[in-house]
Amino acid sequence: MIRRDISPACGQPGISVAEVKDVHAKRSSGGDLMLVVKFIDPRSGSALCEDIIMLEGAGRDMGKAKLSMLGIPPDREEFDEILLIGQRCRLALKLDNYQGVDRLKVDIKAEGFKCGYAALTEPERAAAEAPVLDDRDVPF
Repeated sequence: MIRRDISPACGQPGISVAEVKDVHAKRSSGGDLMLVVKFIDPRSGSALCEDIIMLEGAGRDMGKAKLSMLGIPPDREEFDEILLIGQRCRLALKLDNYQGVDRLKVDIKAEGFKCGYAALTEPERAAAEAPVLDDRDVPF
């Protein structure tokens, strides 16, 4: 079902192929190291959502599960967050209303996903990497 009351910039809840567009490290209010990750739709370039990946503290195991779906081995203790830029995965997204604004949020309880993340299947990987053609690309 398509919700008509959601801002068009918000996108739609469900399963989406996502690409890391930006990532930066910061500290949580409790002092734990975390990454703030911004995801886009790799085909259109439009923003999908932002997510937090905890590297320390109580959310560390969940953070490792998310990182493993983005190609960072779970046993790797240190890495440069810039390695995440351009990495792709599937995200389970749900609608969330924050301070009166609808937005998409990773559904950490989605069945069949690791904390809302899943690795791309081969067909999804191929489709995500295929060039997007528009009218300017057609020679006739």
